[in-house]
Amino acid sequence: MFRIEYQIGKAEKKVVSCEIDHCTIGKAPDNLIVLRGWSVGKKHATIHKRGSEFFCGGPRCDEWHRGEWKIG
Repeated sequence: MFRIEYQIGKAEKKVVSCEIDHCTIGKAPDNLIVLRGWSVGKKHATIHKRGSEFFCGGPRCDEWHRGEWKIG
């Protein structure tokens, strides 16, 4: 389990909990984080947790990361 803190534009930050080792972001309603916009894919990105590291996979990101990153 891990938490994701995100902010869209100047809106208030939100925190969501992922109960498994990976969660998806995109415009489809079954994503943990649902985004709008013509440039957002149905399954835009997937965040995987492996140990203490995170991996962002998808058409706009493909990297291991610690800390913060932007998708899109």
